[in-house]
Amino acid sequence: GQMQKLFDRLNEQVELRHSQQALLKNELELRSITENIEDVLIKTDLALCCTYVSPAINRILKMTAGRLLQMPVSALAHPDDAQGMDERLSAVAREGNAVKFECRVRSEQGGYIWAEVCGTPLKDNTGSFSGTILTLRDVTHRRMIDRQLAEERNFSSTILETVGSLIAVLTAEGRIIR
Repeated sequence: GQMQKLFDRLNEQVELRHSQQALLKNELELRSITENIEDVLIKTDLALCCTYVSPAINRILKMTAGRLLQMPVSALAHPDDAQGMDERLSAVAREGNAVKFECRVRSEQGGYIWAEVCGTPLKDNTGSFSGTILTLRDVTHRRMIDRQLAEERNFSSTILETVGSLIAVLTAEGRIIR
């Protein structure tokens, strides 16, 4: 009896040690992911205040994660975009649906970048809404390219409309088709 109890306790200690090691490994892997991911990850509470901000905030917006804790996530948005951000993220809580939108986000230097924001509802272990999980991705460069392409298309359309009657389509032998 006494020997069996000792053996059982020893097994429990070994299992506990294995569980602790597995938990530590998972925590280290999660930390590695959150510290190296390009997108900013933000967790908010019910009031849409930041409770976690990933280190990527330093790369993208040049600010420390701690600076945003307990601040409304909309404090990052351009003043003209803040209300829209609040409305979209509040809809996540009301409707339980994910949202995706673009808005201007303030960097520490005072300028703004364009960010794609994806928000999903966060639920606690009872299934009740407890906040949101957000990702912020810098899309400034893509928006600049899109704008340049639109300007080029506009320019090309203007030229074609202006000289359209002067354009002829030729065959390889030089005969006019149109």
